[in-house]
Amino acid sequence: MIVFGAAKWSHQAGLSFCSSISSSQQFYDRLQLEIYQFNRLLAKMQAKGERVDGCVDLVRVYEGFTSKVCHGCKTKSLISIYKRVERQNQDGNVVTQWIRTRWFECTHRGHQGKKKMNRDVNASRNMAQNLIYAAFNRVHETTWMIGKQSE
Repeated sequence: MIVFGAAKWSHQAGLSFCSSISSSQQFYDRLQLEIYQFNRLLAKMQAKGERVDGCVDLVRVYEGFTSKVCHGCKTKSLISIYKRVERQNQDGNVVTQWIRTRWFECTHRGHQGKKKMNRDVNASRNMAQNLIYAAFNRVHETTWMIGKQSE
């Protein structure tokens, strides 16, 4: 989200905390696109003679416990989901293996909504929410505090 001036005009260029970003390179590419879009729109508005102040703020968010704490119920009650895979070893024998997936399931009794969630989506939602909690001085509700309390 790009916000100009006193939040009177904004533009959403597709960078979202909840979108599926599969790698840090993909995130970097989207971020570069966001900054390019911001500069292009700022120049366009200034060419029309509008006095516009704008900025792109990048905030570093601590990732502690973001993938271990459930976004829905705010408890450290996620367990990994495994899938069964059959492979052939060097001797030609079929061997069954259990491989951990990128999915978690929440085991908390009071959980509302979907219990199965993608690890990366859950973590990115928690990071965005941690930023909001920290901005409003509610650090005790962040995932890093929840994670430390449950250890």
